[in-house]
Amino acid sequence: MKLYTAHRPPHAPRDQAYFIKDGFSWLAFLFPFVWLLVKRLWLAFAFYLLAVAAIAAGAGAVGLTGAPVFTLLLGLHLLIGFEANNLHRRALLRRGFTAEGPLLGDDMEQAEIRYYAPSSDTPSALSQE
Repeated sequence: MKLYTAHRPPHAPRDQAYFIKDGFSWLAFLFPFVWLLVKRLWLAFAFYLLAVAAIAAGAGAVGLTGAPVFTLLLGLHLLIGFEANNLHRRALLRRGFTAEGPLLGDDMEQAEIRYYAPSSDTPSALSQE
């Protein structure tokens, strides 16, 4: 079972929710440049560019090439892969979205079914830290 959270824009009906999976994001790990732009995470994108530039400048200054530079970039991509969904969640909360959940499901479709299913125990709003 995977854990998801549902996020609704301010004053939007319940059927306009976005679902975000908790855990590692393979797309953000493999393509962080594109993933950050598509998700409109501008500040995280700027930090990613600064980190890549710092790695390149630092490696050039000390004469590193090949495997050490690849290892540093791989570490940066792993960090982004592990934190990507949390970054997305926080950005939605800053934009005024309401977080509801947690929702459990084998996949996103099952989490959506649980979210939209009429029941007496509807998801409560998560705290907006």
